[in-house]
Amino acid sequence: MILKALRTLHLIRHAYTPIHLISNDFDRPIDFGCQTHTQKFPVTTKNSLSRIDHVYCSSAVRTRQTYVLLQPYFSKDPTIVYTDLLYDKKDEYTQVVWDLLREVPNEKNNVLIIGHNPGLTDFYNSLSVPNYENIHFPPLGLATIQFHPTSSWDQVYAEQAIERNISACA
Repeated sequence: MILKALRTLHLIRHAYTPIHLISNDFDRPIDFGCQTHTQKFPVTTKNSLSRIDHVYCSSAVRTRQTYVLLQPYFSKDPTIVYTDLLYDKKDEYTQVVWDLLREVPNEKNNVLIIGHNPGLTDFYNSLSVPNYENIHFPPLGLATIQFHPTSSWDQVYAEQAIERNISACA
């Protein structure tokens, strides 16, 4: 018998990055004052992060630094995969997210993607959950999407989203 598990996807935009003199966008660092923002996370955000067991993170400097800020809230030691796809494929972001989800091991039920706008916003707004307004991700904005129970991540698709919400963490 194959057990079906509720699959939960968390999306978080990197922490605030001020405009610097760095000409290379990939290397832009976060404002480390954001550490005080993470300490003020609501309890619901901390609870969501504590269940994460698999992470996809853009390889850009600001997203990797955001992962470090979030690490204290993980109660498990999640698998972390850094990928250039979440940085390089901005025009194909929604498809990139679906492709990454297809690769998640089936024993993982809570996935976090740390990425960029406008891609995260586009993906989130593409989900067909009735009665939800379109949103725009703020820095450290966290969205949680739950999908109908499935036996594997490759069976998850947009129309299976049963709930979605977003909270500003900063």
